[in-house]
Amino acid sequence: MDVSPTSNLSVLDVDNRKVVELSPGGEVVRDIPMHHLPVQPGVLTTLHDRIVFTSQDPEHAVMIAEPDSLRLLSTARSAWPEPLDISLNIRTAPTSSSSPGDTWVTAFEFGPGFIVHRGDSAAVHRYIDPIFFALKSGPRERAMGADTARFGARAVSIVGEEIFMLFGGRPIRMSHMEGEPTVLIDVYGLDGEYRRSYRLPSSSWSMDTDDGETFYVLTYADDTYPVLLGLRPRRR
Repeated sequence: MDVSPTSNLSVLDVDNRKVVELSPGGEVVRDIPMHHLPVQPGVLTTLHDRIVFTSQDPEHAVMIAEPDSLRLLSTARSAWPEPLDISLNIRTAPTSSSSPGDTWVTAFEFGPGFIVHRGDSAAVHRYIDPIFFALKSGPRERAMGADTARFGARAVSIVGEEIFMLFGGRPIRMSHMEGEPTVLIDVYGLDGEYRRSYRLPSSSWSMDTDDGETFYVLTYADDTYPVLLGLRPRRR
């Protein structure tokens, strides 16, 4: 889901192949079918004049559509230059900047980096903490299933010229039965340069911020029920 420039919430209903637009009060404004898209998208990002869909199909990694009718305007392959099993690895972190409103980020959940899209251009960057498992996927080793796998970016927000990423952690595997908590927020510039990090008090599943000062973090209490926290960095 994503918040549009009109403050409505756009929700991707994958099962019914449609986008549901909700008012700020939670009422359904309209349903827009998307059966005409060439592949089933996994994530949407709402910009000021278009909607960006991303999928796990290497030939249609990015699909641009009109916001009102979802008429398809263009499609593109992933901009990542190296061999990459996108069907196993891609994790698109949907986000759009408030100004000028045409910037979003595609991040790989299992490495090795992220792509900053500005309008029709795309710049490729690597994480400051290298993750190489994306390049090892194959019939005997999948990046998501490898015992050595670690997470990259699990959620992303853009504030001004900075990118905030909920980063790291390790999935539960036979060799890591307890996994590894996701407790870092890494901050990059839109130029791809690492700037700083914040450490969270507990492992988190998702994160969002609209000002870079207050972080809304989704975690789980006793691994049972979700808890939404509002956190601010401690000033020294």
